[in-house]
Amino acid sequence: MKIPIISFTVLALISAVTIAGCSSGSNNPDNSDKGAVTYTGSTSPAAINAANAEEIGTSATEGVVQAIETETSGDALPFGVAISKNSVSRLNQKLSDITRRLIDSKRSIDLPLGIVLDGDDFPADIGYCGGNITIPDDFGSSSKLNGTITYNNFCMDAGVGYGRMTINGAIIYSQTETHISMTYRNLTVRYNGETYTMNSTITCDNSFSSCTISSDYAGSDGSTYRMSDVSISGNNSAGYSVDASFCHPSYGCVSIMTTSPITFNCENGMPDSGTISYTGTNGSSGTISFDSCSGYSGTYDDGSGSIASFSGSWPS
Repeated sequence: MKIPIISFTVLALISAVTIAGCSSGSNNPDNSDKGAVTYTGSTSPAAINAANAEEIGTSATEGVVQAIETETSGDALPFGVAISKNSVSRLNQKLSDITRRLIDSKRSIDLPLGIVLDGDDFPADIGYCGGNITIPDDFGSSSKLNGTITYNNFCMDAGVGYGRMTINGAIIYSQTETHISMTYRNLTVRYNGETYTMNSTITCDNSFSSCTISSDYAGSDGSTYRMSDVSISGNNSAGYSVDASFCHPSYGCVSIMTTSPITFNCENGMPDSGTISYTGTNGSSGTISFDSCSGYSGTYDDGSGSIASFSGSWPS
């Protein structure tokens, strides 16, 4: 299966996480947030028409390619645009576990507002190796996590498979009786010589057995897009099926699904077969089919019931 890491992804995590592209990093901590992006475009339902049908189709394809790439890369991409509804990355769980350990170590202490913790503030089993964190005064005052924790070159020994991990940026926690939500803001994690960066929101049940993710990523045209509620099944032999929500910054959001499974046998990383359909507002819809490694064709209905077509080639 030939699914190379696509350069338009946002994160470097987030490999591939990214939205995520993977980049090698130094073992020396820094506070950079290169690659981090935040979607600020339209979140209203898109009206598909002659002016935008092709662009929505091709940009949504990039999101689907990235989603499948991330999902099929397993633990190599611990974050990503594509965390299926029935699974969650082990790195996400690791970050949550780290936060709980930090808070548990201070839970019995009346901490002042915006306290900065470092060095001797942490017990030996935290594996502290540098930097600091800032937490609000009421963070972790109950059994639930609510509030923002900010990491500044915070280094700790995260255990087998991770080793020394350095974290920068913020995680905003919101936890109820049944769910926990983690919003990453320009969060970078460095371990095993790699640096992973992300901006996204992950919502899970408290056991982490069922999760959904909303992730922002940079497209090949430099614009920022959003994929959310991603679900993926299949393999490259039978083809991949994808359900998700996709948001275009200018046109808004559509529901996308594969009506014919997608396969990848192209050196450029694009699909060589399969069809994606996307649905907008007022009965508007579109499809894009992958005819070869270099080209695509599609149709759209602006809601009037009249079908028109488009076609094109992928950038070389």
